[in-house]
Amino acid sequence: MSQPILHRTPVAARRAEPRLLATLPARVVIAGECNSGKTWLANSLLGTQVLPTSFVTRTELPTVVEFGARSRLVMERADRSRVAISWEELEAGTCQGHRLCVRMPSPRLQGLRLIDTPGLGDGDDGMSRRIRSLCRNADIVLWCTSALQAWKASERDFWLSLPARVRGNGVLVLTFGDMLRQDQDGSRVLARLQAEAGLHFRRIVVPAQLFDLLAHGRLQRMTSVARDPAIAHPPLAPTLVGA
Repeated sequence: MSQPILHRTPVAARRAEPRLLATLPARVVIAGECNSGKTWLANSLLGTQVLPTSFVTRTELPTVVEFGARSRLVMERADRSRVAISWEELEAGTCQGHRLCVRMPSPRLQGLRLIDTPGLGDGDDGMSRRIRSLCRNADIVLWCTSALQAWKASERDFWLSLPARVRGNGVLVLTFGDMLRQDQDGSRVLARLQAEAGLHFRRIVVPAQLFDLLAHGRLQRMTSVARDPAIAHPPLAPTLVGA
């Protein structure tokens, strides 16, 4: 995200957050359509190039990134068995699996479990159902929308197909703002998103605001009681954009 856009984005006033307890890692699903910057965002949150962005085979599999004592890449098969593999094997297309699991000893992953999903919009109904299931089981869903064509009708339709409790803790992330033309204004894009999608998300942010959100541990789970699906997760304080 380019600095000019970040400078034009108003910073929301901080609100008092409920006390957070470090229990199980927060399940944060990164979703969106193809080429919306999902893997770029995941790498940015991790602070390093962990997930390759060009492997066709890899993008067909949900990828779970979590804390581990040592770095490791594992493929989980459909029968739930696991096998250690390399990115090169995945690129060669010699392995078939159900999902990928990446473990790394990064402090950023303590209290956080990232799930990078395949891109939507290619007409694969089976994958759409699977991503919808991942979103339903998430504590937070980060929906990536490209500043070049933000919040298309197809994005809206998929998002509105999710339960209200999922949308209530959803965060709309505007990506690729640095690719806007000089005659375009990031603040106008954010204002349009607020008008068209504001009612469907808890927050609308640029990546820099999301980094701050994660750095303060605000996406950790609350208590074991909050894991009961019958009890709604505590709301995130809304972010005002384009005001």
